[in-house]
Amino acid sequence: MSYKLHIENVSKQYAGTYALTPTSLTVNDGEFITIVGPSGCGKSTLFNIVSGVLSPTQGTVAIDGNDVTNAPGHVGYMMQKDLLLPWKSTFENILLGISLTRKPTEQEKTQAAALATRYGLGPFLNNFPHTMSGGMRQRAAFLRTLMFNKDVLLLDEPFGALDSQTRFSMQQWLLNVWNDQRRTILFITHDVEEAVFLADRVVVMSPRPGKVEKIIPIELERPRERGILTSQSFISYKRQILDLIYNDPERSEHE
Repeated sequence: MSYKLHIENVSKQYAGTYALTPTSLTVNDGEFITIVGPSGCGKSTLFNIVSGVLSPTQGTVAIDGNDVTNAPGHVGYMMQKDLLLPWKSTFENILLGISLTRKPTEQEKTQAAALATRYGLGPFLNNFPHTMSGGMRQRAAFLRTLMFNKDVLLLDEPFGALDSQTRFSMQQWLLNVWNDQRRTILFITHDVEEAVFLADRVVVMSPRPGKVEKIIPIELERPRERGILTSQSFISYKRQILDLIYNDPERSEHE
């Protein structure tokens, strides 16, 4: 497996104070990485630097070996709010990212309709956001991100506002889409259970000023079903990550 994304000694200072201390991370092609840590530890700052919308104080970002530091447009970026335009249909919202810069081609329209049909939104293409559930809106927002056709996707707490039942359903849905599409995903979450369930590796960040505290490979068989949440291995991973976040290093070292 070759690497897709390489973050090298990236940091960010504001008025001489670090929001993110020098941080490095290499992500393999098609890998699913989740990122957890206390509030204010620099997770979103890191995403903004990787996406090119924020300049690092130092360090570089490379995709496929090409330096993309300070260069927007190389990744797909989905935030917690779905940001669907209420006066546009599901179909129009899925195509919105393309429509902001140019008119979508017939091929892109066909692709958008096919993605929506394949991933459960086919009957709702003409619906407007106010008629859709939170989970359906997030599906539309994610498909809009997919339509950018970028290999690297940054997802910043996309399921954070959903109830627990809908959230788990969306996690399973996302894993199905990822298994089909095999994009490289970095996913921020405050939910440790979500982080373990989704990831190939979990990146645990330290309190502000943030840095990568530890990277934990999740050696749980895929596909992952609901029953895995109560397995001893799953609970052990969850406890290890919680101990790191809440600063109990001795206990986590003995896991």
